[in-house]
Amino acid sequence: MKAFICGVVAIVCLEGLASADEAGEPTTAVSTSVRDVLGANYSNALHRPLTGGRATLLMSGGWDTSLDRPRAEINGWLHLYGPLSFSLGAAHGASGAWRPSAGMAVALWRPVRNGPEGHLLVQYKAEGFSEPEGEIELTARGGYRWDSASIFAESSYGQDGEGRERDAELAADVVTTSGAFSLGLGARGRKAFGEKKEAIRSDLVVAPHAGLIVTEGHFVCVTAGASVVSTEGATRTGVIGLASYAVAIP
Repeated sequence: MKAFICGVVAIVCLEGLASADEAGEPTTAVSTSVRDVLGANYSNALHRPLTGGRATLLMSGGWDTSLDRPRAEINGWLHLYGPLSFSLGAAHGASGAWRPSAGMAVALWRPVRNGPEGHLLVQYKAEGFSEPEGEIELTARGGYRWDSASIFAESSYGQDGEGRERDAELAADVVTTSGAFSLGLGARGRKAFGEKKEAIRSDLVVAPHAGLIVTEGHFVCVTAGASVVSTEGATRTGVIGLASYAVAIP
């Protein structure tokens, strides 16, 4: 696990070293980070980081009473060339174990400032750090950005190599900004089909979030809302609370 975290941090540092040699247009301390927030890079409801032009490291953690266990994620994002990006992450939540993932994202269209944008993400999610078995997941995301607000939605489908374990996800996030502050609402639902190893057949999270751009490239966020988990024999409801921190390198 330590080696994996070091790898995520390393891709961010490599992008930082590369970007130090590149000339770019000057930006104010808030405007660049606001663009990241409005690009849904820091949403706890969507797959992230996915968009933008900066290397990003995002960490989040908290507790879900419907699962009666912690939820946590660490994700790294690295811009490679043109519309292509590389992502590396690990998540602990519904499965009850840390699940590492690695993938490639392509920006189908991305506005310079405002307007519609769309992205595709293909990633492999392993069952665990010591279990190479896993699933290939495809995510399609679309959204629209304004000067101080944005809305994004995405759908995902994943299955193992034999097609016996399958699941689908739908998610959406809306956010508005005022200076260095942001407020938003996110929702994410997942449904398992066919043979599934874990007992959880579906889960849903709906939660508002509030964030603050501390300084350029440093963002903190608090998310709290409702969660629902369904198994073969019961449905449990509860509350979820998450705290997250993101650092982005210009």
